[in-house]
Formats: sequence, structure tokens, C-alpha cells
Amino acid sequence: MIADNDSCRCETSEARLACLNSPATSAFASNGEDKVFSILIQKLSMFQSDFKCLLSLSLSLSLSDLKNSSAVFWEGGVSGGYQVMLLDEDQGWLLVGGKDHIYLLRPDSLSLPTQTIHWPASKYNVRHCVMAGKSPDTECANFVRLLQPVNKTLVYACGTGAFNPQCTYLQLELNTEGPQFMLTNIEESGRGKCPYSPRAPFTARLTDGELYTGTSVDFMGADSVILRTSVQGRSQLHLRTEAFNLNWLHEPEFVGSFSIPDTHSPDDDKVYFFFRETAVEAGQWDKRVYSRVARVCKVTAGSQN
Repeated sequence: MIADNDSCRCETSEARLACLNSPATSAFASNGEDKVFSILIQKLSMFQSDFKCLLSLSLSLSLSDLKNSSAVFWEGGVSGGYQVMLLDEDQGWLLVGGKDHIYLLRPDSLSLPTQTIHWPASKYNVRHCVMAGKSPDTECANFVRLLQPVNKTLVYACGTGAFNPQCTYLQLELNTEGPQFMLTNIEESGRGKCPYSPRAPFTARLTDGELYTGTSVDFMGADSVILRTSVQGRSQLHLRTEAFNLNWLHEPEFVGSFSIPDTHSPDDDKVYFFFRETAVEAGQWDKRVYSRVARVCKVTAGSQN
């Protein structure tokens, strides 16, 4: 709210202070429901800073100021396709997933040379992706969308693989020169672990050797699921929500997922999924979007019901 009338126009710092204490301003904040505003007026009157007008506070930062006060990571340029990051503050490294590349940075000094792993989609998958009508620049590549820690030296990574998702492991190690990383020779299907499209809403959480994902599991993005799979070859079994059942999921857009303990017993631990979806209870012709929270028990074996 701004007091701006003929008796109180804030043009100079002195005039502003007079404005703050003027009858017009006092009357403006005189009734009971404006007590907070009145207190704010009193607080502002203690400062002599030269701001534009009462309560019209703004901060401008020039591009040069921004460049001088921050470090810029620009590998891959505008088409870098950065979509996921994984930070380990204890060991001092930051992984960034991009288009056909994974980058290893030192968060305390982005000016140091960036280590890069080239992880493209196969030429076969790129060719079939283009033949299916997808964009060769913005879709038919391996956009890295998942980076989850298995332990302190192993990271699980998944990418879209030119609409044929693929996963692998990154091995990290620390030496006197800082963190180093490399791709392992293990590669497996990323279906259900990573979306086909680089633009599809997606979330994932790796906990206790199990990967929980909210994603789509088909080329067209029509079959959306909440799914649990094992990593490191522990089991080939997976658990998912019922396919094409609108009472489970209806055009969901996943936002995030978190593993949260409920009690002191690990058997009670759960994974929570946050998403929004078209509400089936709103009626066929009323396309309302509701925010939802879904909860998955980590020890559940599933059910036919």
C-alpha cells in the first residue's frame, strides 16, 4: 500500500520521512486492521535510506553485477539440457546431468576445469527416434534425468536414450587432485526408471537399494505409474500402480518424492510422492487439477486388489 496524495508525495528522502509521519499517512493506517501497516510505517521512519517511495521497495541487479558476484557453468551452451543435479557436500563434488553428457564440478570453485563424460544415445535409437517424428535436436538424444547415490562412491544414472531409456552406474573416487569419475561397463534398460521424453514430469528416489519412481513407462507417455524396482541386480521383480486405472493416476504431473520414516522401526518407513493430476471425482466435463500426495510402504509386497 502506498500513501500517494496531494498532501503526501514522496519525492526526496527528507520528504519521505515527513510523509511517514504526516497526518495523511497516520489517517491511512488509523483503523484497527491496519495496525501492522502502522508499525511498519514507524519502523521505516527509522531509516534514512534513499528508496523510491513509501513501501515501493525494489532491488535491481545489473548483468555485470550478477557476473561479478557469481560463477557461471556454461558447458553445452543453451542446448545443454541440464535437468538434474546431485550434490555431495561432504566429499565436495557436484554432478550435473545434461544432453549426452554428465559433468563433475567442484561446487566451491566452478572456475576449475570441468570433468565430462560423454554418454550419448546409440545411433540406432537416434535414427528410430527421428523416424518416429521426434525432434533430432530437442528429443532424440540422451537427456540425463536421474542421478541417485547408491553409496559414497557409486551413483545410479539414467537418461532418455532417444526415447529408449537407459541406465548405468558412475564410479567416483577422491584423490589428491580432487574427485574423479567414470562410467562403468554396466548398462541396463531404464524403462520405468526414467521417462522416454526429456520434457515429461518425473521424480525418483533411491533408498535401501530400491528405486521408487513416478513416471510414464511407454513411448507415448500414456501409461503413468508409481513404480518400485531394485538396482544392482538385487531382484528383477517390480511393483507398480495398476495400468490405465484412472482411480489410481489420471494424467499426473510428478513434482517430487521423499523417503520419510514414520516410527523407529524401518518396517514403517514410507516414500511420499507429490504430484498434481486431473481429478476424476470432479466429473467428466469438469477438468479440475488437484494437488495430491501418495504414500508407498517400503516393505509392501503389493496386492491384487
